[in-house]
Amino acid sequence: MSQDDPNRIPNRRDVLLGLSAGVAATAIARPGAAARGGNGHGAPNRGNPALDADAEAMADVITGAWNAWLSEAEYGHGEINSLTLEGGSLSSPVDVALLVEDGLIADGVEEDGASLLAVAAAEAWEGWAADWSLPPSDAFPDFAAVPAPEAPVTEGDAVLLQPESSASYAKITSGLTGSLASSVLDKGPIKGGHPVVALVHAIAWRVGQRVQDWSADAMVEGILGGGPVPTFAPPYVPVGPVVAGDNISTPGHLLRITRIPGGGAVESLPQEPTELP
Repeated sequence: MSQDDPNRIPNRRDVLLGLSAGVAATAIARPGAAARGGNGHGAPNRGNPALDADAEAMADVITGAWNAWLSEAEYGHGEINSLTLEGGSLSSPVDVALLVEDGLIADGVEEDGASLLAVAAAEAWEGWAADWSLPPSDAFPDFAAVPAPEAPVTEGDAVLLQPESSASYAKITSGLTGSLASSVLDKGPIKGGHPVVALVHAIAWRVGQRVQDWSADAMVEGILGGGPVPTFAPPYVPVGPVVAGDNISTPGHLLRITRIPGGGAVESLPQEPTELP
């Protein structure tokens, strides 16, 4: 069915485009955006190759740090009923601000500006993570009918991460421009002599597009779970569903979460794979 077919049922990517295209939509909505330096599709500053290159490198640093956080993430406090897992939260020991600051300085960004951008990028990511919770997901199909009084600890199926379920999703997409810009608004050029607002806009647009692409099909794998089967009563009720089960947080057992695209290499990850096929 054609993308232009009015009868086509919107898919997950269509919905995400509507959720996180704030920066791009602003440029598209204004006639003549391309004539003023946009590309007609929301991408800023396409007429400045040097700024583009610096923005791309700085976006790599930010998404690389976010990927490092994901690579060491753990999931806890989820609830399992029958085959469905929901709720819970993600946590990670990775210091995003430190990684971003070090990466930007290594990339030639002025130190004070790098520090300010690092704090803003970390706060945006941590705000997203704090408000994320897994929507109902069929992660444990075997838990719908368990022939025992309790389901053993089992690794669930891979499920969609659904990053947009966080109430703070805009902080890492359409709202990132404002967060980064406000952090360095009083600064002069922080790299390459570029106007700071133009540079930050270009960085945030790139990061937002990467996050949007990631959100459409990001997966999480490796969640462990178990729980009681209160209706199990053989021989009359030989099987039953898990009720109010828990995900099992085992120290050192890390999740496998799809990486944000274009996020740069993260060295010495503690567990592989960190990107699902």
